[in-house]
Amino acid sequence: MQEDILNKVSSGELSPQKAYETMYPEPPPSYKGLKKARFVRFRMHIPNESSTLNAFLRILFIFPIPVSLVNVGLRFMKKPSQLKEKDVDFDALKKLVKYSGGTRINILSKDANITIKID
Repeated sequence: MQEDILNKVSSGELSPQKAYETMYPEPPPSYKGLKKARFVRFRMHIPNESSTLNAFLRILFIFPIPVSLVNVGLRFMKKPSQLKEKDVDFDALKKLVKYSGGTRINILSKDANITIKID
């Protein structure tokens, strides 16, 4: 079979890209081994601001946010006027949030230190 496909490519009947896709089909994504997310925790610290603001941010994000509320927020953001539809794939983003349990994201900059932990 591979020889037939390569012969078609050499004769110009088939493009190399189509031949590659035919020879090596992409398997469907498997989500079986991935941990589902249940909660999202935020921690923020702004170094150059007052301790009152940092205490307010700690109190504001003291409880973890359920992933279901994050999904509701993504549903409301589905088609905002500022973003073009090709800029953000919201379906892929929802799957990413759903199957990202055990992930920790640290954002360190001179303006703020942000930690996002997905349990």
